[in-house]
Amino acid sequence: MEFTVVTHHTDIHSGLKDMGILSIPEVLLVYTGCRDKQQFAESIVHIAFAHEHIEQLKQHKYCSANGSFVFRYPASYKTAVMYTCSEKILLKTGDVYCINKIHNIEVQHDDEICTFLGVLESKVRLGIVKWAKVSRNDSKYYAIPSANLTLTSTIKSQLKFLECEVGINVVYKETEGTQTHRSLLLPTTLISTDEILHNGLYSIVSMKPRPTLHLTSSAHEEVFGVQAIPEGQPRDFETYYTPCGMERINTLIIPRMRQMEPGEEFCAVINFATPKGIMLVDTRILSIARSCLAVTFVARKDETKRSTRRSRL
Repeated sequence: MEFTVVTHHTDIHSGLKDMGILSIPEVLLVYTGCRDKQQFAESIVHIAFAHEHIEQLKQHKYCSANGSFVFRYPASYKTAVMYTCSEKILLKTGDVYCINKIHNIEVQHDDEICTFLGVLESKVRLGIVKWAKVSRNDSKYYAIPSANLTLTSTIKSQLKFLECEVGINVVYKETEGTQTHRSLLLPTTLISTDEILHNGLYSIVSMKPRPTLHLTSSAHEEVFGVQAIPEGQPRDFETYYTPCGMERINTLIIPRMRQMEPGEEFCAVINFATPKGIMLVDTRILSIARSCLAVTFVARKDETKRSTRRSRL
C-alpha cells in the first residue's frame, strides 16, 4: 500500500524543523495511531533525503528524490523507517512543496528502547531525575545527566538511530550556582515533560512482556509496609506482592491497565492490605505509553481498618 503525504518547507533542504503537513490520508493516521496530522508531524523524529537533489532542485525548480522518515508510534514508542519517493517543487519565495509517496514502512524490533523511553519519561514527569531543555546545532533537546541512566550498547545504538546524542556536556542550574554533567540529549519530540503531581508515593510500571515494577518510591515501606524497589532492580508483580494481593491485582487492575491508551488516566479508590490493616488509597494511573505507566497514591487518613490478615497489596 502507498500513502501520499504533502508537506511544506521554508528551506530548500526540506528538513523537519521547518516542515508543515498540508495533507495526509486518514488511513495512514489510523495505521500509525495518530489522532491528527499535528500528532503525526510530532511523531517524526528525523527526515533525510538524498543530498544530490538540492542542486537539481535549484536549477530546475523541480526534482524527484528518495528519502525516509524516522517515525515513533505514539501509542507504543516503537519506531519505524518510512521510505519515500518525493516530488519537490521550489517556488520563487524559497518555499518547497513536497509530495511524499511512502512506499515501504519497516517497523523496528526495539522493545528495549520502548521500555527505556517510557520509564525515562515517567521519571522526568514525576520529577525524580534532573533535566533541562537545551539547543544544539539549531535543534531542541531535553538533556538528562547520564549518571541517572543505565545505557546498554543496544539502547545506545537505538538512541542514535532516533537522533539522540550521548555524552554531551550540559550545564544545569543548581540551588547554588550551576553544575556540568555529561548528558543524554533527546529530541523534544521523543518524550513529554508535563509534570505529574504526587506526594512522594509513586511507582513506575511496564506491562510488556509481563507486568513489572521498575521503581517504587521510598515511601512505600512506611505507608504500605513493603520494601521499596530501587532504580535498576525491576521486579515482577508476582515476586513483589503476596498471592492474595496478586489475585486482586490480576482481577481488578491489570486488565484495565492493559487497555489504556497513551495519555489516558484511570483513578480508583483501592483497598490495600498492609501490616497496619486495610487502607483506603486514592490511586491514579497515567498511561505514558501502552507498555509503561506512572502510578501515584494518596492514602486516606483515619480510614485504616485493622485486619488479622497480614497479606500485602
